[in-house]
Amino acid sequence: MTVIDPADFIVRPRSTKRVDADIALGRRDFLKYIDFGVTDATNGWMRAQVSEVQLGMELTTGWHYHETVGQFLFTLDGWVELMFRPGESLRRQAHEAMFIPGGVRHDELNVSAGFVGLEVTVPSEIGTIACDPPSDEELSVQENLAAGFRPCYPDDVREDRPIASADAIGHVREFGVGAATNGWMTACIYSFKAVVPEGFSWSEADRRTFVIGLGGRAKISLAGSEPQHLERLDAFFVDEHTPFVVSDVDGEFEILVVSVRSDVPKPIHLRPASEE
Repeated sequence: MTVIDPADFIVRPRSTKRVDADIALGRRDFLKYIDFGVTDATNGWMRAQVSEVQLGMELTTGWHYHETVGQFLFTLDGWVELMFRPGESLRRQAHEAMFIPGGVRHDELNVSAGFVGLEVTVPSEIGTIACDPPSDEELSVQENLAAGFRPCYPDDVREDRPIASADAIGHVREFGVGAATNGWMTACIYSFKAVVPEGFSWSEADRRTFVIGLGGRAKISLAGSEPQHLERLDAFFVDEHTPFVVSDVDGEFEILVVSVRSDVPKPIHLRPASEE
């Protein structure tokens, strides 16, 4: 059993425009991986990459699981089809999300032309282990395979609610990631229609946050940095000590916010129990 201790990782804020992001090597030949520098900013604590389909899938990836705490996955464009139970597939469409704990077996069946997806992984290094499909017994206990987390599927949306602030007009769409991870990770889409001239201030103690633009345009000010305009597929990462401010919203501005608690170490289950 391996334990992630946040004290082992020195993190710093990082802001990356889409045009400046690096092309990175990835697990799948049919995808191009665009890296936002979060691995370097967190010394390997978190990775955030966008993948774009560049070749059609000729074969499924095959049944496998990952050595990791967990993956947050979000579809920006197109769709991807996966299987967690033999014979039962599901499709993650645009603006739908899921969370896959480490150790949970799955198979990627197909992706659409033009697929674009986001993957946020803790830690940044992830192992991929080929395996057999899960048995009925394994399916019944897979919620306990990784740190007590359970999978979160695309239809698991907790609520849509107004932004709870007098400084902004808009709404929040919360995915079921928080419930699936006992609050360790949360994922929400914030849609801003307007903010006060001073801006909407954001700060979360003991949480590290990755933000990516989904649409519209606004100015983002990170403490200690020059303000920058954030547009679609621009991104930034802040640690638990760095607030940021959203201002100058142009049209309806949408961001996806993935926030991970930093105060409690989480174990990585490296093998399903049946293989230990």
